[in-house]
Amino acid sequence: MKEQCCGDYPTYLQAQFGRNASYTATAKSTLVHELRKTKWVPQKNGEIYEFVQPRDAVAEKLPEGFVYQTGWQWLQALEFGKGVEEQGEAQKRETERQTQEYKRKEQVLKEIGFDSPEEAEEMAKLKKENPEEFRKFRESIAARKERPMFPTRPVANPERRQERLGEQLNDAPDKEHEKRERSVRTSNGAIDPITWLRNQYMNEANQMVCQICKQEMPFRKRDGDHYFEKKEVLSRKFLPKEHEAQYLALCPLCAAKYEEFVKSDDNVMAELKQAIVSSEECKIPIILGQEETSIQFVETHFMDLKTIVEASET
Repeated sequence: MKEQCCGDYPTYLQAQFGRNASYTATAKSTLVHELRKTKWVPQKNGEIYEFVQPRDAVAEKLPEGFVYQTGWQWLQALEFGKGVEEQGEAQKRETERQTQEYKRKEQVLKEIGFDSPEEAEEMAKLKKENPEEFRKFRESIAARKERPMFPTRPVANPERRQERLGEQLNDAPDKEHEKRERSVRTSNGAIDPITWLRNQYMNEANQMVCQICKQEMPFRKRDGDHYFEKKEVLSRKFLPKEHEAQYLALCPLCAAKYEEFVKSDDNVMAELKQAIVSSEECKIPIILGQEETSIQFVETHFMDLKTIVEASET
């Protein structure tokens, strides 16, 4: 395979034609087309040779003694090795696609608790072989909440910040204390809302449930009882009498939300009071900031509370 084998190769590689003397077009010659589609290039395959089309050939598999240079125009015209290059590019694109797909799946799986797609495959196997264990795993995943990204506040100039803080501390006043009288509620000693609520909102699985988020209370104390917060449904302005049914059993987060968005607003409490009186269901819708939720009651609690609220209006 020498360049000189085709002599003046442009003569053989291109054909010219025209409708008249002023118009001439060029195209690949018949020879080029024939050589492109014919399997004539020898390629070593193990201990034997096979013939392939030029586009499917590679220089590394040519028999010994064959001269090959990538710049030869007649090899370019025959598209020598082009099919292999295209196949390689396609394989490269497919590999990149699979890599991106794998990374995407890996990210999604990590967000729901898997360390890798392989681990997810193991769980798929578990689902098939041990459905009960898989059910428990899914329940644990559903209970997880996505952890928010922790904020970053980098210090651009630590020395200057320390200097400025020192100046602020020099000018800051000392802490002072003084005794002040305060009002202490004494009338609630005759009732025990903690025990009453625990009896009301402990389910058959020995789980105490929050009346707003409907989740199990976040932890148990050292004595084994669930920690929760009792929160009065309405303030003394709306419910002046003491009774256990005037309290809600809430987790700390829901208790804080209730204090902020309900107990601190007389208008909201007035609407809630009216909703309790008019409702026939044991679920009262409320809005905590931008969250639309509800207070869920057991029937005994709701009936007692409704009776107390109605009595306060007389």
